[in-house]
Amino acid sequence: MNRMIAALALALLAPAFAVAESDERATAVLGKVAEYLAAEGGHSVEVDINYKATVDGEDDTMGTHYSLAVARPDKVALYIKNAQIEITFVANAGTLTTYIPEYSQYTVEEGISSIAPVIERAGFGPIRGAALILSEFAHATPFAEGIEATYVGEETLDGAAAHRLSLKSENVAWDMWVDAGETPLIRKAVPDMTKTMADAKAQGVEVKVAVDVIFADWKKLGDELRFAFNAPDGVEKVAEFTGPASAAEGLAGKPAPAFALDLMSGGKLDLTAKKDTEIYILDFWATWCGPCRRAMPIIHSVSKEFADKGVRLFAVNLRETPEEIKGFLKEAGLEGIEVALDTEGAAGDLYHADSIPQTVIIGKDGKVAKVHVGVGPELESELRAELAALAGGSAEKP
Repeated sequence: MNRMIAALALALLAPAFAVAESDERATAVLGKVAEYLAAEGGHSVEVDINYKATVDGEDDTMGTHYSLAVARPDKVALYIKNAQIEITFVANAGTLTTYIPEYSQYTVEEGISSIAPVIERAGFGPIRGAALILSEFAHATPFAEGIEATYVGEETLDGAAAHRLSLKSENVAWDMWVDAGETPLIRKAVPDMTKTMADAKAQGVEVKVAVDVIFADWKKLGDELRFAFNAPDGVEKVAEFTGPASAAEGLAGKPAPAFALDLMSGGKLDLTAKKDTEIYILDFWATWCGPCRRAMPIIHSVSKEFADKGVRLFAVNLRETPEEIKGFLKEAGLEGIEVALDTEGAAGDLYHADSIPQTVIIGKDGKVAKVHVGVGPELESELRAELAALAGGSAEKP
């Protein structure tokens, strides 16, 4: 994720929108959309999400393609691809399979109670709002609960008449175009990025951004094989994604790349000022990263066991605001963690933190002793053993 995406992501956890009642004509159009989407067998659609941005005078564009199929109440198949990521989600009868081709790995999660969040989790940075819109397709009654809708008017879109609606939920506002013919197909959605731009400006970043969501090739589903995941040859089922051997792992045994970052509590994390009596743990993470949320309490707990032996933990947050970070730490009961703010991802780039969580241990000699990518069942015991060896002693688990 580059600096522009990071800047656009600043406001996506902004205060909620106020939601009021819908007008009658908008409600009527949405009722037809919901009736169509709720038809037996489900639907599939191809979606292109395009964003154009100017951040502090620098232009950037990105396109993300979603292939989405939904069969209520419990089936979703979603394929996502852009220049940064390729990933497949398949949810069926309470089981979610997530497949990342780059890693040649997939995970299986049981006990999925609702399929809408499966689509929500497939949004990141400036396209998170678009994913929230798509998640409405999986609700029991799409575009109904908690939605304020206003009828804007009838317009011509790609040579055909379309109803234009202005919609607002608790977390996102958008305009949407629906075919005015017999079949109420959604053709286009445009998330309102005004709040994003205003909140980014409050953080000192000048942003202009536009996001378009284009829908095409709507189809009714029959007996679809897409809701059954069949692992390709050579693909491994894992408990947690670890990714392929990375450039980060190649840092082991080499001098730790130096950087200086502001600490959220004040002061700086400056690796050039590290003492030869200290061992540093750098935990590269972000609040949106589920594995990071699982890894951080483990790393924090183990680091405290070795605090009197010179071990210091720094949670290096990638490209998020202090407000987002503080909210998560309070919720997780981790407010005592020292957080370094890698607002532009420069430190993450130095340590090749392309997959997070990434945990780097730097010994007293200033060299990288160990790199952990991901969070596995042995992380706690491995960290404890590695720190005991580096600290010249041992620690008993409390």
